[in-house]
Amino acid sequence: MKKTSLICLAICCGGIILGEEFIISYRANIENNLFRGEDYKVSKVIDAKGSRGLKKGNFKMIKECQIAPLESLEQSEIERFLKQNKEWVLECLYSSGVKIYDEVMTKNWEARSKTIFKILPRRVIAILDNGVVKLSILEKK
Repeated sequence: MKKTSLICLAICCGGIILGEEFIISYRANIENNLFRGEDYKVSKVIDAKGSRGLKKGNFKMIKECQIAPLESLEQSEIERFLKQNKEWVLECLYSSGVKIYDEVMTKNWEARSKTIFKILPRRVIAILDNGVVKLSILEKK
């Protein structure tokens, strides 16, 4: 019975093998053409609404990406991998939508600018499959 329930957890659901679910977000600040900082967050979810939502039809997969790690990984190391490979993860998330806020103010012939680049928090299911990390980006219907 235990083997059956474990297999059920690993079986595909709508084309996605259920893995660990995370929420990933990014924000970069640029002031007067100078990069001021960034904030990249990867958080493991407490309540896997996205995984359950795929089964119920409340969520849909909008994109799937594959990232080949340079070293061998275990499924338990996925969170660390996502945090350390920001560039690859962000490349995958770009197509899911970004927001750009740009403001330019002038006073006495002096211009000041402020730009904020954001990737809003996205639910992502990550699984290690044959040595490749597969990311499935979810969106609420």
